[in-house]
Amino acid sequence: MSTRALCVIKGADEEIAVIYRHYDGNPAWFGKELAKFLDGFQVVNGLANQTGKIANGMECLAAQIVAALKTSAGNVYLYSAGTRNIGEEYTYIVEQAKDYSILLTVSSYDDRIFEGSPEEFLMLEAINQIKE
Repeated sequence: MSTRALCVIKGADEEIAVIYRHYDGNPAWFGKELAKFLDGFQVVNGLANQTGKIANGMECLAAQIVAALKTSAGNVYLYSAGTRNIGEEYTYIVEQAKDYSILLTVSSYDDRIFEGSPEEFLMLEAINQIKE
């Protein structure tokens, strides 16, 4: 059976997008893939002389996430902001932290199992502290 997941990208005042992943949505697979992609990103306002992993706002980051995840037909789909309860076992919320880094929250059904930076997620995942 497929492990379905949602990736919710939030802006300052509202959800920007919901990405549905039909299979391999568990933290050991999709969580790790998402955290590796997001690790080291900074959210900026304007691109003047910026270097490194940057997103010009959360809308830019949302587009970059979709581009990274969508490698072929199937499995990854875009849904309207606010979409929930479409069979997902895991929900990943990506938002901007106060220091312009990325905050990642992972829930299984209604239970929050992680909240922190992508780097912290990768450290926990590496030592198997996140449920599969």
